[in-house]
Amino acid sequence: MSAVVPAGRLEALKHDPRVAYVVEDMERSISAQSMPTGIQRIFADTNPEIDIDGSDDYRVDVDVAVIDTGIDFQHPELNVTGGVNCTVSIFRPRCDPGGDDDHYHGTHVAGTIGAIDDGDGVVGVAPGARLWRLKCLIKTAAVGPRGLSLASTGSLPTPPPSRSPT
Repeated sequence: MSAVVPAGRLEALKHDPRVAYVVEDMERSISAQSMPTGIQRIFADTNPEIDIDGSDDYRVDVDVAVIDTGIDFQHPELNVTGGVNCTVSIFRPRCDPGGDDDHYHGTHVAGTIGAIDDGDGVVGVAPGARLWRLKCLIKTAAVGPRGLSLASTGSLPTPPPSRSPT
């Protein structure tokens, strides 16, 4: 329930046993950045080296391969650098350039790792990390023919030389 309560009656209303609680009616927004509990649990939000402050003024200088269902190519919160699709064929195991996510589990994982700290959506543990797609799971979450084999042997695309944070 919402009501306009005169200032003199507010304290009495707060102490009325029929009223569970009283809060100020404020404007709410869904466009603010949220902090997943996992970020707080590992104290990433208080690490001065990461600078989680709602401003895209620093990106963690690290490359991370996401071995999953791929990563959404166009996701605005992710710094997707490149990747491969190892689910191309069950008859001729190979990996081709690509790895767009058709299940969105990999995109979720990528966001937990490196969603950009820009004041919108969520923020990752390593904001702005360079993310590499290694799609080895298809949308039914089955393992592709070569994905895990390639991941374990290190036969992935070579990342470019490390860049300075932006």
